[in-house]
Amino acid sequence: MQKTVCALILYSSTIIINAEERLSWFTTDGDMRKFISVPDSLSEGKEENRAMPWVFHDMEEKKIMELKCMMRGFNDSNNPSDYKEARWSHPGFDASQVDTNTPPKKGKENGEEYAIWTINITTSAEDAGMKWATCEWQQGDFPLSTDFIFLIFRRNPHEVNKTLRCYDLGGPLDEKDMTQKIEDDIKSQISAHYSMPASNVTRSSDGQEFCISVDTIVLDAFNPTVIIIVITVLIAAVIITLFGVKFRERIRSSVCENCEIMLSKISTT
Repeated sequence: MQKTVCALILYSSTIIINAEERLSWFTTDGDMRKFISVPDSLSEGKEENRAMPWVFHDMEEKKIMELKCMMRGFNDSNNPSDYKEARWSHPGFDASQVDTNTPPKKGKENGEEYAIWTINITTSAEDAGMKWATCEWQQGDFPLSTDFIFLIFRRNPHEVNKTLRCYDLGGPLDEKDMTQKIEDDIKSQISAHYSMPASNVTRSSDGQEFCISVDTIVLDAFNPTVIIIVITVLIAAVIITLFGVKFRERIRSSVCENCEIMLSKISTT
């Protein structure tokens, strides 16, 4: 009986320790923070996994994804000398895109030790598809890891017509990777780019694409040639205005000089 009680106490203590020791994600990037969500059907030990859709509208656009991995209940006193920091893996991203050189931040909050590690990943439309970043940390006998899933969408290069803009994952999109929030966030990012309501974005019948019908007037507004013409006209208008002001001042000055000469002649006579 006594052994059973001791075993229960030890088991309960282990649960409490595991509850306090938690590896989780956060970011200081306001745009990313809006689109981070909890995936469906998380397995045990993966409750801190997160997912985020991101939409690229052209091939030149780039985005540095800044993520922070936080260990609450941090304790590296029993770790070997070569395992004092978190370990990273990033399936789908090239090593040249990834920067983990930011010094870790360690401290204490409400009496609890913590450590924060940072990863920065430079992404573009070329990364379209499902990508991962994994943060791993082990102290004592409890290995922990948490995954961050990127769903990176690009504008489909094969346009159906001039006014329909469609976006895809660059590969098959599995319905199990979608949630209502992820779908809403994809629509929100697409519609915001064209200054239109999210309700204008529809999902294709096979679920693989998100499309928006854009008015030709809106498209013209994004046309580089139109932008250059508008800027040129504005610059010309400013120059004409400035010269007009100077010309009016010159005329006024000339008239005043002539008036003074005439008045002086009259006064001398």
